[in-house]
Amino acid sequence: MPRILERVLPHFDAEGEGIAKELELTDWPEQAERMAIAADDVSVARSGLDLVTGFAALVPNGGVLVVRSDDAAAGAALVAAICGRYPVASGTLKVAGLVLPTRAAAVRARSALVPLRASRSPADDVRRALAPGVELLGLCDLDAVGEARERSGLARALGRARNGIPHGRGKDAPPTPVTIVASCSPSADVSDLVGDADVVEVTIDAPVAAPPDLLAGVS
Repeated sequence: MPRILERVLPHFDAEGEGIAKELELTDWPEQAERMAIAADDVSVARSGLDLVTGFAALVPNGGVLVVRSDDAAAGAALVAAICGRYPVASGTLKVAGLVLPTRAAAVRARSALVPLRASRSPADDVRRALAPGVELLGLCDLDAVGEARERSGLARALGRARNGIPHGRGKDAPPTPVTIVASCSPSADVSDLVGDADVVEVTIDAPVAAPPDLLAGVS
């Protein structure tokens, strides 16, 4: 076989498998059109080591997924994976109706990721991230926002996003509720930031300790 075909055929095989899986999952889960995030037995790995295993959740459009973990880097990696910015190793994951990892580029175009641990102005960072077309907002280390004034401003920004009127959209644009996925520690109280309506909470156990620089360069 010519070398050019040896290089190209695996790419076509992978694309074909991805398309086949998308077709297979067209009607999954039930009421798929209402679900922003649908996950079943999802694993996230780095260099062959599992960082997250067995993740499953159903989150409606405009809802909130709170990912709790003792390992902040592993929780952030899962948030990044849901936003199409970190590879999904196995399992079934649909975001905004798109199957990951096959449609990762399309998910990235519809999402934004905001690391909060080093943020000087969380509310402003969130407002800037909510560009037209963003349907999913990922927040890493939500519990890193500790000062009362910052939490109040962030809560207002997230509330506007969930109501479909995030900062930056034109007045004539149809309101599109933004779904939020955020990581935090197991004991953190984030109810003042995300409310209690349509909030799904999942606690993950990281099989191995994730390196602190796991998401270096990811945006």
